[in-house]
Amino acid sequence: MFNFYYDLTVGKQATPDNYHRFMYDKDDGSIQYAALAPIHTNDATDIAFKEMVEAFDTKDPSKAKAMDAQTIYNNATEALNGKNSLYGWSLYYPAWKLLWKVNDEKLYVNNAFYGAPTPTMSDKFATLNKLQLETYTKIIMGAASIDEFDKFVENWNKLGGEQITNEVNAWKQSIE
Repeated sequence: MFNFYYDLTVGKQATPDNYHRFMYDKDDGSIQYAALAPIHTNDATDIAFKEMVEAFDTKDPSKAKAMDAQTIYNNATEALNGKNSLYGWSLYYPAWKLLWKVNDEKLYVNNAFYGAPTPTMSDKFATLNKLQLETYTKIIMGAASIDEFDKFVENWNKLGGEQITNEVNAWKQSIE
């Protein structure tokens, strides 16, 4: 289904009508969430967003060559020029510029685990995710000091995180 959608909107069968029907509305820039639309992968959007960032950086709209890049650039430009119905588009440039900085400077740690959930993940992930969300939120909001992070790690490991880490490491060894 994804291949069909991609082909219709930006692939070999792409037409402006298909693009605007299934991807972005050409009049208001809204994203079209049709039953056909999957979540985009980075592979499908990287070129368009890189071109859009380059077009903004160089102030040269011709750098936005891909159909996606042109639409994003045009909608973001209109939003930045005050078209309120397109406000969300004005956030694309700074967000993707930051994403490329993080990516290019390797300021992230990629999760290399792509296997099925481990037994402990199935049992404990909801609890561990809740603990993580609550702890991070408290630290970010100033309701807890950064020292709480060390306690979080200790509790996370005790509540199943250490076992999950062991299971994931065993999985990694099994595929090498």
